[in-house]
Amino acid sequence: MALLLQAPEGFHQAIQTANTLPTTLVEMLCQDVVLFLSGKIGFCSTTRYTKEMESLSPPVQEICLQNLINAITYTYRYAIKENLDSPTLKLSLMESILCNDSTSAAISSVWTEENKIMVNQYQSNYLRIGKLVDMQWKLSFATCSNRCPNMNTPLVTIKLTIALPNGSITDKCFVLEIAEFKDFSARVKEIASMIENV
Repeated sequence: MALLLQAPEGFHQAIQTANTLPTTLVEMLCQDVVLFLSGKIGFCSTTRYTKEMESLSPPVQEICLQNLINAITYTYRYAIKENLDSPTLKLSLMESILCNDSTSAAISSVWTEENKIMVNQYQSNYLRIGKLVDMQWKLSFATCSNRCPNMNTPLVTIKLTIALPNGSITDKCFVLEIAEFKDFSARVKEIASMIENV
């Protein structure tokens, strides 16, 4: 189960805590996490739930509740990454064997299509990261340049086509000398290997 393979430390204990909580409290926590992930609130505060935590038997410690908020946040981020709808998320939680029926129902019931879209839009717009659509390059020789004192110096021209979060497409062009291109290439390879390890 991919959800559990990448689960952060404390995830299992947090879900066990959720299994002991009333469903309404778990749903309230889930709604706060959705608001946090969609940028509507700055963070999920456990102090809001102090009365509910103290009234439980046995009382739930604040650190356990914070771990549960982190586990729900991880679960919803996983759902975004895997493009899971509510029924599929519920099935994934049930297959994990950690969640009981009420906990998996509470977590998945808050993960509505509207909330999924709202979080997804905020995440992509907030980061303002475009997607690389195309990369073209060509090797040429300088015929006149302020940067190259010698004529016929090899240059690499790179054109990046980027799809921006707002839907528009833009081109970015730049010219590099061979040494700069080698450095650029090494950095791109380094970035690619880092992304593969994430």
